[in-house]
Amino acid sequence: MHWLFCANYTAAAMKTLGEKPSDRHEAARKLVTAGGGKLISFYRTLSEGPGVLIIFESDPITAAAINAVAVAGGALMDVKFTRLWSDEEVTSIRKKRKEIEGAYKPPG
Repeated sequence: MHWLFCANYTAAAMKTLGEKPSDRHEAARKLVTAGGGKLISFYRTLSEGPGVLIIFESDPITAAAINAVAVAGGALMDVKFTRLWSDEEVTSIRKKRKEIEGAYKPPG
């Protein structure tokens, strides 16, 4: 499963990064791989942030734990954590929906 993690740095984190620049890509890779995940991409944003955009592959439990560790660190705000779906998965969802949609009756 693929996951998207987006966040903005806090003002305090930006100040620290300015005073002591560090390789945040490596920090993200280390966190993701610690749980057995795979870092797929790591990007920065300069507008609406500055922030970070990370796409990684992991099982749901590890992905949620990675998110929790990153958030608990206190350097990030406005965190968005989203499961990404492949086109094949979405097609399967649509087929399953067609299969089961008659089982539900909305109120009224």
